Amino acid sequence: MYRCIFCGLESQSENARFCSKCGPDSPANNWKSEEIDNATQVEQYVSILGDLYFDNHSVTEVENLSLRRREKLKISYDTHISILAEFTKQKKSIAHLSKFRFEFNENVTDAYAGHDTFLEFQISNLSDDESLKFSLFWDDPETVDRIELRAESKKFIKPNSTVSINCTSVFDRIGIKEISDLQVTVTDEYGEKASFRVEPFRFKVGNPDQRTTNNFSTHNQISIEGRGVIDASRMGANQSGLSGDLADQKLWKELFFHYNLKKLPAKIYITKKNKYYFLISDDYFINILKSLKINNRQLKNSNAWHVLIVGGDSEKKSFINDLILRDLCLNVRKTSGDILESPKDLAAILLNLGSESLLEFHNIDKLEGYMWEIYTTAMNGQIKIEIGEEDNIRSLDLNVARYSSLVFCDDLDNMPSNCRELFDCIIFLNQNELWVP
Repeated sequence: MYRCIFCGLESQSENARFCSKCGPDSPANNWKSEEIDNATQVEQYVSILGDLYFDNHSVTEVENLSLRRREKLKISYDTHISILAEFTKQKKSIAHLSKFRFEFNENVTDAYAGHDTFLEFQISNLSDDESLKFSLFWDDPETVDRIELRAESKKFIKPNSTVSINCTSVFDRIGIKEISDLQVTVTDEYGEKASFRVEPFRFKVGNPDQRTTNNFSTHNQISIEGRGVIDASRMGANQSGLSGDLADQKLWKELFFHYNLKKLPAKIYITKKNKYYFLISDDYFINILKSLKINNRQLKNSNAWHVLIVGGDSEKKSFINDLILRDLCLNVRKTSGDILESPKDLAAILLNLGSESLLEFHNIDKLEGYMWEIYTTAMNGQIKIEIGEEDNIRSLDLNVARYSSLVFCDDLDNMPSNCRELFDCIIFLNQNELWVP
């Protein structure tokens, strides 16, 4: 059976050599296997496709706009569909959190470099039945020692209600100031949250010396010796600025916002392919496991597999653990590297495993010395142990059943490279800890 990598079309003909839809000039015809779904390019594609998908393009528009991008980045149809499925799930989960209007008061009257500048925002909860809380955050890339803007609604905003969120900030230089990448985090009463970035907006930051001049005198009458009293109305006022009622007038401008995609949670390294994949979605991850024959059915058929999970907090570890082992309820043996006192303890555990056993091994990076040799050789089906005392010591080679394992470690540097290479896949929950073999 022929299946097109680019459009997913399957042909039942045994003689098919190209896709009947894409034709002999299909973009994927010249793709090399190691180029397809490269992790870095998948990450880039997720960002590009996310902007299209969450900017209210139709399904047809998203599909049409994605074709050129997929061709350029060599993204397969299956990966594309998995990403869209994850986007659909995210969009549904944040639908109630995105029902708001965000406005900025453009009438910033007292903005002077080096002084507190008062900024006003107005948020309307457009939901009919959800109370929402909002927080604002912006870090000026021009400064390194402070956070310029941080504010939040003190209480949950009721449905169809509007509140003002105000804050002060200090800007170092005069001129036009652009606020870009302002982050708005929306939280509902149940703790679910979503983050959005607001479109850029601008206002003018004045010279603090000019502020002193402007405020020197706005009195309507002055006395000049020998000339009597004359009307000096507006002579001391700033003609270009606003005064009186105009200074207090609100000039609200609605600002549009975009959803911040959730970061891809993990990378998966497939040892035999020497290739990284992103954990795009649950289904995508499960398909990768199936391609490696890592699933419950294969475990029962004594097809051993070994998975290493690196880093991550307990919540992430538990999530991955559940995905791999869901519905599995037979012969799970657990141990941890920080409770094994000697090589004999480790050998005893390994020798008691059966061909349908699963070893769940935590903190394996706590093993020391000869324990690593025992564990590494056991993954190859045999361990060597020494028995006897003093001058009467002899070595025994013992066979170990082809068990499967799910192994956790925090520090990959503590694991010998020859041991790492025996795992079918390595899942990195902290992406800054990637291992290059």
